[in-house]
Amino acid sequence: MVDLIFERNGITVDDAFFQRAEELEVDAVRLLMMPLEDVLVTKLLSMREHEIDYESVVEIARTVREQINWEDVRRRTNGSPYAKAFFTLVDELGLTGVSAR
Repeated sequence: MVDLIFERNGITVDDAFFQRAEELEVDAVRLLMMPLEDVLVTKLLSMREHEIDYESVVEIARTVREQINWEDVRRRTNGSPYAKAFFTLVDELGLTGVSAR
């Protein structure tokens, strides 16, 4: 599955953005891949009242939870009520290593 992001939300596209990206070969094509944290931040900050879908972000959290810098994602999504709800959910599920309060 390939997730093409046409408009970023919560991510500044600058030299640091491209330096964080990892170059991978997919079907003989070299591509830059966004770090997991950037993907989660973008998805969480794009949620709106009529566009709430936690399925993809919970799937990412379950699949690669040990590889995610959770503190970074929390810091960068601070202020989003949808990100706050996501963290309540993944904390309760034990995916972040943080117990829900």
